[in-house]
Amino acid sequence: MKRFLKQKNIFICLFLILLLGGFLRIYKLGLQSFTGDEFFDINSIYGYAQTEKWQAWDFNIGALEKDPSISQAVKNARDTKSWIYRWQVVQLFRWMPATEAVARSVSVSWGIISILLLYFSAKYFTKKKSIGLICAFLFAINISAIELDRTLRMYAMFFPIFLLFSWLFYLFLEEKYTGKIDFIQKAQKKFDINLFWLVPALLAGTIKSSSPPIDAKHHSSNSSLLFYPIHPRFSGKKIMAK
Repeated sequence: MKRFLKQKNIFICLFLILLLGGFLRIYKLGLQSFTGDEFFDINSIYGYAQTEKWQAWDFNIGALEKDPSISQAVKNARDTKSWIYRWQVVQLFRWMPATEAVARSVSVSWGIISILLLYFSAKYFTKKKSIGLICAFLFAINISAIELDRTLRMYAMFFPIFLLFSWLFYLFLEEKYTGKIDFIQKAQKKFDINLFWLVPALLAGTIKSSSPPIDAKHHSSNSSLLFYPIHPRFSGKKIMAK
C-alpha cells in the first residue's frame, strides 16, 4: 500500500509539472506576431498548405511569392532540414485556422514531450525518480526552454529527438539484453551490443539527421539539462564502461 501511494505521488507530481510546463508554454501563445526566422517557416508552411509544394507564400498579395528566386531560396534553405516539423503544422492548418497560436502549438507539444522524456531518461540513468522529477521541473520552468517551445522553429522538436537518440544509442551499446531472441543473445555475447535497440536508435537518428543543428544560444542554455542526468557523478556508474 505504501508503495502504491508513493507511485501515486510520483504520478501526481509529474502530472503537475506537465501542467505547469504546458501552461507556461501555451499562455498567450498567439499574442505576439511572427518574428525573425519564424517568417521563413510560416511562408513555406502556408505555401505548402495551399499548393502541396514547398514554396514561399506572400501574405501581402495572398498568393505564392512571384519572385521565383526567393521561392527557390526558401525551398533550398528550409525544406531539406525542417520539413518534418513543418509538415506537422501543415496538418493542423487543414483543420484549424492558420494563426500564430495554432502554428506554434506544434512546438508546445514537443516541449511537453521533452519534459516527459527528461523525467524518464533521468530516472533511468540515476535510478532515482526524485532526480527525474527535478530534471523535468527544471526544464518545465527554464526560460530558454519556454522560449524555445513557444517559437515556430524546428529546435523545439530537435531537442527531444536528440535526447531520445542519445538514450537509445546508449542502450544499444551498454544495456544488457535479457530477452529470449536467439540472434540478439548471440550478438550480445560476441559483440557486446544490444541489437534490440538498434532499429529504434536508427529511426531516431534518421529523424535527428533531418534537423538543423541547434545554434549556440539554444545549445548553451539546454545542453546542461541534457548532460545532467547521464553524468557519472549523478548516475553512480561509469558511462560507456566495458
